[in-house]
Amino acid sequence: MLEVEHADSDLQRLEIDRDFSAGFDRSIVKQFRMLMQIIRTVSQRSELYKFGGRRLEKLGGKRQHQHSMRLNKRWRLIMEFSHGQSNEKVLIVGIENHYE
Repeated sequence: MLEVEHADSDLQRLEIDRDFSAGFDRSIVKQFRMLMQIIRTVSQRSELYKFGGRRLEKLGGKRQHQHSMRLNKRWRLIMEFSHGQSNEKVLIVGIENHYE
């Protein structure tokens, strides 16, 4: 399984606290939680490519160390992958508006 970490406590709370929205629309929170369930079920990054509608993509430029996956047409989950002692790690960095 991928080892999951959150860049900040709000992202962690957003995943587990049903009453917390971190200021995001309900639909974004729902998609975030669904995507986190997917992330927690795979054993390596390459398995995320099979969820084509979510579009795992490597970012470019100054952000080439990051990847994104779609929450919807506008919003993306930003992640960073690394290798831990025994398995691959993913750091959940944030949720961003793709058009801003």
